[in-house]
Amino acid sequence: MDPSVAIGVGVLWLLFNIFGRKKNRPQPPHPAGLPASTGADATQREGARLQDLLGEVEGRPQRVEVDTDDQVEAVIARRRAAAEAHVRPPGRSDHVAFDARIRQEPADITRTQAVSMQRLREAIVWREILGPPVSLRDPER
Repeated sequence: MDPSVAIGVGVLWLLFNIFGRKKNRPQPPHPAGLPASTGADATQREGARLQDLLGEVEGRPQRVEVDTDDQVEAVIARRRAAAEAHVRPPGRSDHVAFDARIRQEPADITRTQAVSMQRLREAIVWREILGPPVSLRDPER
């Protein structure tokens, strides 16, 4: 390398350092909720933050436990009644009610939608997402 090139690079580096420095740079604003910097190292600041956090946690009100033992019998009785209502086999009236309910639903629900190019693209994308990896696919398909 030519010495004049090395000297030129050195002079440029020196100029950039001199002009690149800004005197009296404004300090960035201190984030809210954090203690002001004490000049201590990062581990000491972290310890101070943890102490503050522990103080907050200890100052929170404790949860109140509710005793529901007296309501347990009522809950058990309701569950047994609901289970007994579903234990019996369906009768003739149940079949008639079910038939009436399904006949009231519009036929549009069971109608298939027309196949469009957009739906075909979506189906291919979903197959790629949900299907097996390409390396595990059957080559015959």
